[in-house]
Amino acid sequence: MQPPNWRPPPGQRPGQGGQGVPPQQGQPQQYPQQPVPQRGQPQQFPQQPYPQQPVPQPPVHQQGQPQQYPQRPVPQQGNPQYGPAQGYPQQGNPQYGPPQGYPQQVVPEAYRPQAPMGAPQPLMPHGYGPPPFHPAYYPNQGSAPWMQPGPHRPLPAKRSGKGVVGCLIVAAVLLFIGAPITLIAIGLAVSGDEQQVTKTDPVIVPTVQKPVTPLTPEQAMESAFKFGTCNDYTRERSYPDYAAKRNHGSAHALTGKVLLLHLRLKSASYPWTTAQTRTVENAMILAERYYEDMAVKDGQSLAVDSVVWDVNTSFAPTPFALDTRKLMTANAMRLYRDEARSAAEIGLQKSLSRVVADAGIAKGYNEVAFFIHMPMDTQARDFAFAALQSDNKDYAEAAFIFVPRGRDFGNFSVTIAHEGLHLFGADDLYRIRNIPPEESREVMNAYCTGFGQAVMLDATKYAIGWRKVPPVRPYPFTDW
Repeated sequence: MQPPNWRPPPGQRPGQGGQGVPPQQGQPQQYPQQPVPQRGQPQQFPQQPYPQQPVPQPPVHQQGQPQQYPQRPVPQQGNPQYGPAQGYPQQGNPQYGPPQGYPQQVVPEAYRPQAPMGAPQPLMPHGYGPPPFHPAYYPNQGSAPWMQPGPHRPLPAKRSGKGVVGCLIVAAVLLFIGAPITLIAIGLAVSGDEQQVTKTDPVIVPTVQKPVTPLTPEQAMESAFKFGTCNDYTRERSYPDYAAKRNHGSAHALTGKVLLLHLRLKSASYPWTTAQTRTVENAMILAERYYEDMAVKDGQSLAVDSVVWDVNTSFAPTPFALDTRKLMTANAMRLYRDEARSAAEIGLQKSLSRVVADAGIAKGYNEVAFFIHMPMDTQARDFAFAALQSDNKDYAEAAFIFVPRGRDFGNFSVTIAHEGLHLFGADDLYRIRNIPPEESREVMNAYCTGFGQAVMLDATKYAIGWRKVPPVRPYPFTDW
């Protein structure tokens, strides 16, 4: 049965075009039959296919679960998968070209022979390695809230036992004396209870445990200078000799009138907090005090002045990677050095060598050393670049210090002194094989949490100009 409004296509008879069977002569013409609907079911009509554009369907949200949305991968800054970090299209990475302001390609300098795989980085001819590393180099900051002392819940007020005693007295009187006196006792007991109801016992509140009062900056400085431990944790001993870089650059020797110039690089990308600013100032004072204290004990003439300058820059260093010992690669150190020095000179509007000359002419300083600080929350170890015999006499020797938030102040102060001794010629004892036992607590060997046990012995004193000849040691000395 066909629908009432069914018609064959225009220009086509029934039975043609695959719609039926051609009629035979003498037989009735047959038309295509549509399926007969069953009783009780709705009649179905042929549906014309309409092209529909696919519409993306959102994920079905299950009741009781948080709705999830597709996440796009966010490119990490400096990740090779997504190209150079935003804002640094040309920052000296070999993959992206030379750094801005340095059109010349960075030529690697000669190195010492490479150590076997797994050994530490070789000593750089222009610089020294970082301070000794220890797993506690960056301790956890603060403590969990539930560990902090706080108020306790007050104990409930004690109930008075006078009412119970009064009842016992009444019972005894009823048994042994008699009813008349008992009535009097009951009256007294009731009156005593009424008076006790109106009387308020004092609430006993336990004393609240007060938190430990933090040390003032002056107390923290004094504690870091007088106390602290020094221990030898190094696993980086790969150098056979001691490399002394004495009598070169802007910091020839730690003698005479010395200027330690600390530059705090300030930028919008890396702002300084009040605590970080104070940490640098207090640490440089302790390092100066340590130098002068060691000079007095050794009979040396030394006058050290520590000065801090805030330098406004737009400095944002190229991202760098660290190995398992928190070390930067040698090329990353050089790139960071060049970028930081350039930012400091732009902010000062003069070269560091010009600063050295001005300090010597105007103030009479014969030795100048630079410390360039950055408030970066990184675990990278600090490093220093000292001058060599091939450098100019006015080459500005500088140490590069990272100031993360929460860094241990005692260790940070010793690190300033450690890196400063590099600039005056001292080498890392923790990288040298066969050091004697007495040098285990040397300031250039041990990981120290304060100056209490940090000593300075003859190897370091020779490198910084306090000895004319090297001491007798199991390792040889080489003047670079």
